[in-house]
Parts: sequence; C-alpha cells; structure tokens
Amino acid sequence: MMSLAYVFVAFIYLAIAASFLATTGVLAYEFADAGWVDLLAIDSHLFVFFPTFGIVALLAFYLPSVAFVDHYWRNVKWGHLRFWGGIAVVCAISFGGAQYLLASDNRPVWDIKPSVLKADRGTPAGCFAGGGETCLRAPILSAVANLRTLSQQRIGLSEFVRTCQSDRLIEPQPFDTRKKYCVATTPLSPAPNLVSDSTCCRAQGALVDTIQSLYETPANRSLTGKVHALLLPAKIFFFLILLSISLLLLWRFDEISKHYARRLTHIEFGLIIGTIATLFFPLMSQAFLLSLSVLAGDAGQGTFSYMVPRMSIAFGIWTFLIIVYFFRSQGENTELLTKVGSAAAGFIALVKYDEIVAVMVRLIGSGTSWLFLAALAALALLAALLTMRQMAKGDQSPIGAKRISDDPPFGTAPIVKAPVAGAIRAEGRSDIDA
Repeated sequence: MMSLAYVFVAFIYLAIAASFLATTGVLAYEFADAGWVDLLAIDSHLFVFFPTFGIVALLAFYLPSVAFVDHYWRNVKWGHLRFWGGIAVVCAISFGGAQYLLASDNRPVWDIKPSVLKADRGTPAGCFAGGGETCLRAPILSAVANLRTLSQQRIGLSEFVRTCQSDRLIEPQPFDTRKKYCVATTPLSPAPNLVSDSTCCRAQGALVDTIQSLYETPANRSLTGKVHALLLPAKIFFFLILLSISLLLLWRFDEISKHYARRLTHIEFGLIIGTIATLFFPLMSQAFLLSLSVLAGDAGQGTFSYMVPRMSIAFGIWTFLIIVYFFRSQGENTELLTKVGSAAAGFIALVKYDEIVAVMVRLIGSGTSWLFLAALAALALLAALLTMRQMAKGDQSPIGAKRISDDPPFGTAPIVKAPVAGAIRAEGRSDIDA
C-alpha cells in the first residue's frame, strides 16, 4: 500500500481516538468531587466503551482501512472521486445524526455543572437531610448515587422499572399496588421507605423536569456536555466508517484477496477483532437503557433510548455477516459450525435477553466496580496487543508496495491471472501486487 494511505488513515484514527479520550477525561476532571464515577458507570457506553474498546476497534481496523483507501485510490475506476464522495456523505450523516441526538429534550445529568447539581437539595428542600425521609423528588446527585448503590447490590433491576405512561390504544391498567423502592424519592438504607408506582412516577417526572429546567439556563451547562456535543460527530463517524469499510471489503473480497494477498490474514484478523470489540457498545447501551428506566422512568426516555433496540439488532446482523464471511474460506465444516454457533448464540440471546441485560448492568453498567473497570481495561489492552502482534507478523513489506520484479516492462500491460482462493493463502502473495 502507498505510504500516503498509511499516513492518511493514521491521522484520521488518531484524531478520533483523541476525541474518545477527551470526553471521558473532561468528565473525570469536571466532576471529580461530584460523583464522576457514578456518572461514568451509568453512561458506560459513552465514557467507558470509547476510550477502551473504541480505540481497540480503531487499531484493529487500521490495516483493513489502509487496504480500503489504497484499493480505491489505485485499483477502482473513478476511485478518488468515489472515495471522497463517500467520505463527504459519511461526514454529512455524522453531523446530521449528532444534531438529531442533541435535539432531544431529555438531558443527561452530566449536562449540568457540578456546582449547580450540588446546590440542588430536592423537593422539599433538604428532604434527604434526615437520612430516611421520602422526598417528592430526591436531589439529583443523590438519586444517581442511589441507582449506583442499588445496581451494585443486586443483579437485575427490571422489577424497579415503573411504566408511567399508558398506551392510548390499550385500556389503561391500574398501577401495581405493591410498594417498591424508588431511587428518585428515598435514600437507600437497610430498611428504606417503599412507595407506590404513582408516587415514584411523579418523582421521576419531577427529576427529569428539573434537569431540563436547569439546562435551559446556558450558565448552568457543563463543560463535559459542551465537549460531548462538539465531539459527538466523531463517534458517529467512527461507527459509520467501520461499518462502511467492513461491508465494502466483504463486497470486494475477491479483489482484496488478489491485490493484498500477503497480508490478507492480517486484514481479516483486524476485521474480526474490531467487530467483536464494537459489540460492547450495544451491550453497554442496553445496560444504560435499563438503568435510565429505573432512575427516570418513561419520562427519561430520549431519542437515543428509542434507537438502542434497533441498533442492537443492526450490530448483531453486522457481526454475523463478518464472522460468516471470515470463516467461509476456512473449510465447509468450519463454516457450517460457525453458522450453527452464531444461530445458537443469537437464539440464546433472544430467549435470555433480560438475564443478559441484568448481568451487563452489574458488570459493565451502573453497577460496575473498579475491579470490573480494571478488567475491561485489561481486556482491551490484551486485544490491542494481540492486534499489534498479528499486524507485525509475516511479510513486513507494505501491502501494495511495488517490487522491481513485479513491474511489467515499460509500456506493456501486466498479465492478470485468475488466482485460486486456496492458492492465495498458501503462497501468501498475489499475482498482482499493486
């Protein structure tokens, strides 16, 4: 591959990685004395995934991305025009998607300055001071702390989710008469006051309204929220680029096999590792959705909340396609086992969906601990090291770099042979090395 393709992709991916680190770093700095770990855990899909597995995915997709760029610049008709046109479309969708998400009326807690959040005393003011009193609305940071403590004490929060809004097409049912603990009203203690669904729903609605009211004053908005809004397009760009590159590489698999045979194994390895790494995003997003439902109920559901189920299905389909295409060249038996295993995994995930989400909340969501966060970081580091080790193995010459022996005589066209897929892997090189 041309050195220019290496430099171009490295520059883009380093900028994206820096944006991942920046958002989490600003949160840790700004909310250092206002429960930043609680906020990080609840929104782990933003503040944990991107600085860990997001960077792993970038590293894993680096070589496939270089192959993609080089192939379009050198081997595809009108490749430069189609490449830059595609980049322009992806950028436009990224910025448009970011504005769409940011237009949601429901704001996250970390959109408000820490000083403003710490000044909030709940309704009525100071109701938490007694330690066990039930509030009409708990202080915002206290409600967040309640949620995190509850998540760490239990595996499964679905029983604390209240359905506060009725469907206009279905006859409304009375609220559940059983009283339950509500993070938005009561301090969590060994024997907390339990409240009805209607009381908790009112408190959750008041909590969401208070956050929205505070956000409407520009002076109350946090630096973290501003940085997130500024860098959100980079996160959307990241997913769109990874999706586009992986699907286009699969579409042009035969061409990639022919032109970049000497590093084909490395490219495929990167696709697999990168795709698996991105699966943590929908898992963390599902955990966030359940935690948000316990904290804010129906009133807290925003644009992203409605996207999560559809997004999870899309990620599952994408992963299935990548795995099947990867193993199709490993033999019929291996391919069959892969398809059966993928189908079985999908079936188990569908049947045991609630249990899986409950575990995700405890391990990588609002209930996570420093131990689990350290384990996630270690797993991400291991994946990164394996990726770099794989990239360093085998033929060290840049893919696509012309060798004197490969060049046809001046003024003549190269002779193109139709390589056999198995021969390409066995020989580790292609008939065309351009």
